[in-house]
Parts: sequence; structure tokens; C-alpha cells
Amino acid sequence: MYKRNSIKKLGRKTSHRKSLIRNQLRSIVQSGKVETSTAKAKVLKGKLESVLNKIRKGSEEDVTLRRELKKIFGKDELVKKIIELSKKKSVKIRIVKTGFRSGDNTELSRVEILGFKGK
Repeated sequence: MYKRNSIKKLGRKTSHRKSLIRNQLRSIVQSGKVETSTAKAKVLKGKLESVLNKIRKGSEEDVTLRRELKKIFGKDELVKKIIELSKKKSVKIRIVKTGFRSGDNTELSRVEILGFKGK
């Protein structure tokens, strides 16, 4: 039983789950949207909101914040992009259910960053 467990385990071990979430965070910051299963989408939305709130509370010159973001996103260009996104007050994250996967009938959802301007 998973009583009072706030972490969604996603059927994976801890290291695999952390790397999955980190990879999805990187791809959503690059493209502005990601299509995945609904369970993963809910976890991704929560992590992305917590990263944006952490940036909003901190200052731009905070070295520890930048190092932490560099660990999550890997590249300096992605760190700059997420900091620019967090400055806007109109940035919101939306989950849109898109249908079901044909192989295993899993419910699919698209996570979008509203206010994202890509190439």
C-alpha cells in the first residue's frame, strides 16, 4: 500500500525515475511541449512548476541556483532559456489529454508551456 506517499514511482527505480524526469524537463524547455503518458505528465508538471518557483524566489546572480539548474538541464543555453521563462508572469503549464496509445492503450497527454516562444 502507498499510504501518504507523495512520490509517484512510475514503476521505476529511483535513479531511472530521476533521469526520466530530467530528460523530459530538458525536452520541454527546448521545444515547449512534450507528449507522454498522463502519469508522467502529472509528475513533469509538478517538477517544472517547482523549478520555475525556485528561480522566481532566487536572484539571477545566485551561483548555487545556476549550478543546480545546470545539473538539471545540462546546457547553459537551456539554463538561460528557463530563467527567461521564469521572468514572465504569464507562463503557465497545461496538460491536454490527447487520446490513447495503440500498443498498450495507455492514456496520452501533452504538457505545454503557455507563453513559450520557440524558433
